[in-house]
Amino acid sequence: MYARDMGIALQLTNIARDIITDAGENRVYIPLVMLNGDKERKALLESPQKDLGRVREIAMELLQMAEEYYYRAETFGIPSLPRSAQVAVLLARYLKKNTNLLSASTFIY
Repeated sequence: MYARDMGIALQLTNIARDIITDAGENRVYIPLVMLNGDKERKALLESPQKDLGRVREIAMELLQMAEEYYYRAETFGIPSLPRSAQVAVLLARYLKKNTNLLSASTFIY
């Protein structure tokens, strides 16, 4: 169960990081309930960089959702791993989180 939490957290951070890139390739992985309907989804596809403030807002909301999953994985899942695996998973999580926060706030990708 906690491995799934880590997987969901990683996927949410990937979605947040790649909003503009994905929209430029005619893909939107943002849950429709986070958008103001299909109209906002279509607007994102037509002009991914038109409303960067809104894109940043969505990215930060996705990252906040990811934090809940990271917390469960870190608190309950990672401690149950062999010690040698714990360090690797925590390092990967730390690097992923910081890379994606930077990406979501600056839209490097």
